[in-house]
Amino acid sequence: MLENPWQIFLSAEQMNSVLLEQRLQPVEYVCQRDAIDSATWERTDSLPPFDLSVPARASVPAR
Repeated sequence: MLENPWQIFLSAEQMNSVLLEQRLQPVEYVCQRDAIDSATWERTDSLPPFDLSVPARASVPAR
């Protein structure tokens, strides 16, 4: 189990492992770039966006 999930950044493969360990069924992974308007990624200031995490959706299997 993750001690502090707010301080880690997982790839889709790593998130898949965590979900399966918790007996959840991975359904979908979304790239941050696809989750928001593309214009948001087009910045010219000193804080360019970059992909830190992979939002995931999972289901609880019937037991």
